[in-house]
Amino acid sequence: MAYLDEAMSAFHQDLAAHDLADWVLIATWSEFGRRPHENDSGGTDHGAASPLVLIRDPVRSGLHGEEPSLTDLNST
Repeated sequence: MAYLDEAMSAFHQDLAAHDLADWVLIATWSEFGRRPHENDSGGTDHGAASPLVLIRDPVRSGLHGEEPSLTDLNST
């Protein structure tokens, strides 16, 4: 994650330096989500949801959409 953060930050700073940060939308996402509970080996299994991050000047910050249910994890 630190490597991704450094790369995306450098790219965004370069766009801003060239007055292009409001013309480009950077989108990153994971190819799969993870379940919130640990499995027997101390990791997490694949889940139904995945994170999405959008970077742009300006972008409306915050979480958007409905929060997933943490009590009904197998409905999707």
